[in-house]
Amino acid sequence: MHLNLAELSREDIANNTLSYIDETLFKTYPMLKEQAALIIVGSVALGDFDERSDIDLNFILPETLDNTPVKEYKEKLKEDNSQIEVRLARTYEVLEQYLNWNDDYILGEYQNGIVLQDPTGRFTKLIQNFKWYPKDILEAKINWLFHEITYSIYKDFQPLLTRSTRNIYFEEVVKTRVVRYLLTALRLIYSKYPIHDKKLFINTKKLTNNNEVIITIEKILTTKDNKEVFSLLEESRINIENQLVNATLLETRLMNYWLSFTAKGKNKILFD
Repeated sequence: MHLNLAELSREDIANNTLSYIDETLFKTYPMLKEQAALIIVGSVALGDFDERSDIDLNFILPETLDNTPVKEYKEKLKEDNSQIEVRLARTYEVLEQYLNWNDDYILGEYQNGIVLQDPTGRFTKLIQNFKWYPKDILEAKINWLFHEITYSIYKDFQPLLTRSTRNIYFEEVVKTRVVRYLLTALRLIYSKYPIHDKKLFINTKKLTNNNEVIITIEKILTTKDNKEVFSLLEESRINIENQLVNATLLETRLMNYWLSFTAKGKNKILFD
């Protein structure tokens, strides 16, 4: 299948994809149509696709169903250089193991996903248990994020300003890390799960284009002077703190509290 995705809506892409799979897979293997859940994930699901995007597709299968046809179909799509890319063919048992509050990306992927079909309703029922973080887990993740933002700025980036030789590489590492944390904190304010770096800035900017944090981040990403970057990082920290506090997701604390903060349990956000 080869479509100009830039000219189509998400609904059009979903309908075309399901029709294509009906013709090229389900007619031969009707048991897949009767039992497998199909979910579009990635850029199409997020609405950030263009004419060069692939259609990333996940199959979720009952444990008793042979996944060989799906594996063979995946290879056939590759040979045909199709836009459709079968990324995963998981069983429900495996998916249930992955779905937990520590696997933020997987939760986000499936919550953002476009369900092409779910004939048994099992996927829909399962994912409903993870619509959004419980209050205590959300609070713990935000506390950890704000600690990481604070520590990265004052313990990692600020000391670089006083060194006789610039470490441009590490400056970029810390700067990018803080931007990632800021954008992720902003997503949590808007009740959106974390997503991978590739679409993080573009997708989060769509949520809130005129947000002060977004405006400051754009300056951080284009500024080369490290002292100015540090000033912008401080500004962005204040901005995100104010927004988190106003959203009742963070308590106002002294700087030393955040610098010495230790996360409890596993309530961090795993970015790698």
